[in-house]
Amino acid sequence: MRRWITELVGTFSLVAVYAWAYAHTPDLAPLVIGGALALLVAGGARRSGAHFNPAISVAFLLRGRLAEGEALRYVAAQLGG
Repeated sequence: MRRWITELVGTFSLVAVYAWAYAHTPDLAPLVIGGALALLVAGGARRSGAHFNPAISVAFLLRGRLAEGEALRYVAAQLGG
């Protein structure tokens, strides 16, 4: 699986869990979202770094830890997710 696909799926999953949690269990939403984020990071860290946030990807780009082309794909995937 390509790195940017991991970012797309991870970001989509995180947003979906966030929306579902606040719609159905607002009192437990922070716990549900935190648990989902922990699972997503554990699953995606080796493949893509598990940024799941365009601001994180831009920070990695500015620090020289992510190439421009890869950062562009990451951000596009995250915004699409």
